[in-house]
Amino acid sequence: MKKVFTVLVSLLAAVTIASAALAADTLEEVKKKGVLNVGVRETTPPFSFLDRDKGKIVGVEVDLVEAIAKKLGVTLKLVPVTAAERIEALHDGKVDLVAASFSKTPDRAKVVDFSSTYFKTKQRVLAKKGAVSTLKDLAGKKIAVVKGTTTERNLREKVPSATVLPLGDFQQVVDAFKRGEADLMSGDGVTLYGILMMAPQDKRDKVEIPADIALADEEYGMAVRLGDKKFLEFVNGVLADLKNSGEAEKIFNKWLQKKGAPAPAAAQAVPKAGGAVVRRTDAAGRFVVIALRGVFRETADVAFYDMQGETVSKGTVVSVYGDDVYVDATGPRSDQIAPGFGVGMGISPEEAKKLVLSRQDVLNNVKAESRKEADQRQREITADYKTEKAAREKYQEEMTKTKMQLDYQYDDNNYYYGGGYGGYYYSW
Repeated sequence: MKKVFTVLVSLLAAVTIASAALAADTLEEVKKKGVLNVGVRETTPPFSFLDRDKGKIVGVEVDLVEAIAKKLGVTLKLVPVTAAERIEALHDGKVDLVAASFSKTPDRAKVVDFSSTYFKTKQRVLAKKGAVSTLKDLAGKKIAVVKGTTTERNLREKVPSATVLPLGDFQQVVDAFKRGEADLMSGDGVTLYGILMMAPQDKRDKVEIPADIALADEEYGMAVRLGDKKFLEFVNGVLADLKNSGEAEKIFNKWLQKKGAPAPAAAQAVPKAGGAVVRRTDAAGRFVVIALRGVFRETADVAFYDMQGETVSKGTVVSVYGDDVYVDATGPRSDQIAPGFGVGMGISPEEAKKLVLSRQDVLNNVKAESRKEADQRQREITADYKTEKAAREKYQEEMTKTKMQLDYQYDDNNYYYGGGYGGYYYSW
C-alpha cells in the first residue's frame, strides 16, 4: 500500500511539474504563436455546442473566448474536448484555456486554476412525469449522466443507492433514457431544460424536471494550467471588462431568455433541413427520406422537389429514427414523387432549389441505388424476407409508441432557455 501511495504521489508531482513548465508564460507564448487554443464541448447547448447547420461550434462560451482572443490580438482555435478530457488537454498543452461548462470544485482547483465565475446553475434531474418528486425518490434508480462531470460525482455521494450510468456525452444520455436503459438523467438544469425545449411543442407532456430536486449549485469557470497566474489575471480582466461594459449581458441575452421575459414563438425553434427521397413505403403516400443537411423534426411541414428543384408536393414528417425520416406526402401530385427527389424543411423554394442542384451527384446515386433495391425487393419473396419485414415493421411501431414527449417550466436564478440552439438538436 505504501508503494502504491508513493507512486500516486510521484505521478501527481510529475503532472504538477509538467503543468507548471507549460504555464511558465502562456500569455506571452500565445501572443508569440498568434493562436489561442481553447477547449470547448460540442454537446452542451447553450454554452458550447456544434451548430449542425453552420458546421461550427457556437454558444455563450465561444462568444466569451472570442472576446479574449480579440483582446490578445490573436486567432481563436476551438478544440473539441469531452468532460473527461478537459484537464488532460490542458496539462498536455493541447489547449491553453478550457471554457467547457466546467464546474468549479475544491478537488479540481488542486490541479487547475479557475477564472472568476461567469454562470451559476443547479444540478437537476429529468424523469418521466410523476416518477420522482424529492431527492429520496432517487434511491435505487438508474441515472444516466455525462462521464467525468460533477453530476456523476454528486450523485454517487448524495444518492449512494442509485445506479449511476456514466456516458460519453448528453446525446448518449438522452438515448439511454429514451430506450429505457435509465430511469432518469441528470445534469445542469439549464442544459436539461434546453434539451426539453428541443422537442416539438405538442409533445412536451410526458417528462419533467422536478422543481424540488436540486442536488448541488454549480458555478462555471474557465480553467488555465495550475500556477498560470499572469494568464489567469488576463482572462479575469477580460471577463470583468465584458461584465462592466454590458457586453457579457448581451452575450447571455443572445443565447438565453432572461427571467420574466415572454417565451419565444414556437416557430423560432424550427430548424432548417434538407434531404433526399430514398424509397416509398408500403403505406400509401409515405416515403423514407435520408437527411443530407440539418435535422428533421417530427410533425414539421416539408416540401418535395424534383431533380430541377421545382416544387412537386407538400408533406409532413411522421417520425424520425436517426438519419431515416418518414414523411407523408399530400397534394394532387404526390404520386409523381420518386427516389432522388429533394425534401426541404424550413427553407425557401430558392434555398431548396440550390440544395437540389448542388447535390445532383448524391440524388442521382440515391435514384440509381433505389432502382436496384426495388428490383431486388421484387425477387425477395421468400419466407425469410417476409419475416424480416414483419420484424422491422414491429420495431418501427414500438419505436413510435415509446418516443419521448416533453413539458417543463424551468426556473433558474437569472435565465432560462429562450429559443432554438441554431442547428443543434438532440434526437428525441
